[in-house]
Amino acid sequence: MLSRMPFRRSVGWCSCLCVVLALGWLNCFPGGRRPGRTPRTAMWIVAPEDWPRFDDDRDRRSMVRAIDMSLRYLTKIRRSRRPFIFGPMIVSHARMVAGLERLKRMVLKVKDRARFVTLLKRHFVLMQAAGQSGVGDMYVTGYYEPILEGSLKPEGPYQHPLYRKPEDMVRIELYKFRPQYRGVSLTGRMTEDKRVVPYYDRREIVDKGALKDKGLEIAWVKSHINVFFLHIQGSGQVRLPDGKRLRVNYHIGNGLPYRSIGTLLIREGWLKAEKMSMQRLKRFLIEHPDQQQRVMNYNPSYIFFRVVEDGPLGSLQVPLTAGRSVATDYRLFPRGAAGVLVSWRPRIDHTGKVLEWEAFMRLVVNQDTGGAIRGAGRVDYFAGCGPVAEITAGYLRHPGKLYFLAPRLHPWYPEGQKPAAPPWMLLELPAQAPA
Repeated sequence: MLSRMPFRRSVGWCSCLCVVLALGWLNCFPGGRRPGRTPRTAMWIVAPEDWPRFDDDRDRRSMVRAIDMSLRYLTKIRRSRRPFIFGPMIVSHARMVAGLERLKRMVLKVKDRARFVTLLKRHFVLMQAAGQSGVGDMYVTGYYEPILEGSLKPEGPYQHPLYRKPEDMVRIELYKFRPQYRGVSLTGRMTEDKRVVPYYDRREIVDKGALKDKGLEIAWVKSHINVFFLHIQGSGQVRLPDGKRLRVNYHIGNGLPYRSIGTLLIREGWLKAEKMSMQRLKRFLIEHPDQQQRVMNYNPSYIFFRVVEDGPLGSLQVPLTAGRSVATDYRLFPRGAAGVLVSWRPRIDHTGKVLEWEAFMRLVVNQDTGGAIRGAGRVDYFAGCGPVAEITAGYLRHPGKLYFLAPRLHPWYPEGQKPAAPPWMLLELPAQAPA
């Protein structure tokens, strides 16, 4: 589009692009590549003798549904022909599809755990995520689908809007100008004099009413605190006065970086890091009304929603599956890939109190991402909808491990069994982690 513009009209765009590229080198905008792990070093191969036990603790039907959603995503992108990067391995689109279909059949038909693991080793290479320190140490958090009380018009207690995407918002995909910036984009707005500037931040939208009376409201809800946390979760349901529910899902953000209010409150001494949870953050805001807007405005990121029939939708635009879908950094880990999450889950009594935390291991599928999910050491677990999901998502801040199942090109067999492993496969199975 730029090449078709007369020169006098494209000067503003070129100036904007130069600024964007300069910021990219300084890593000053969200989504830009920062020094550190790359897709080729974000995970390493686990030798067959070092595999975990695969003691999945959830029903098979939910895993089948999650795999089906990834297959739906792969069907949508089949024309792109882009390969999937599993650390040192490159997997084609066709092999990715075949691997997920094979895994689905195994989940459905193979009930013996030992037999299941044997078949996994034969048809998949297990990759471990590098983690925060490069030794496989993952920081596991949770998210869920909240339910908010709301109305389709501003009346009574329903005065806090959920906005749809504004018409003046523009999104620039930088790879269209410079191929090395694939996956990097800039979100802003077009001014009346045809300049692209950063989009309004949270303070401008909430406090100054930058979007008021523009017809962008989807619904109005009771609490602006709940609106804030809905932005963090990315999706939710609005329960209307007549009992019907409206499902809203993340559409686009304002392009400004996500900043954690929990980090702010810890730094200022209001809360202690070891006791941090979503519930404590909400309680602080309710108990300190004079601090509410200052604290929430610390996070300039603002989310715009859309109404969906099925959901909640992850970044792959397919419905998430409770207890099976996870969110990771899309720049490092393959979208739609199946894997294994090892972490902790709460045991909750009838009053909603967390009695203790229990270790769990579960087959999962990588189907989402998030503004705070950055780096090779972060994974966000989708807990579902309802009170238990809210408690799990609110308190889950635990260590864990994350593995991915990379489909093999040819079946592998242990040494001494027939047929023998192909020579190239022996080269594919180093156990040591990259330096």
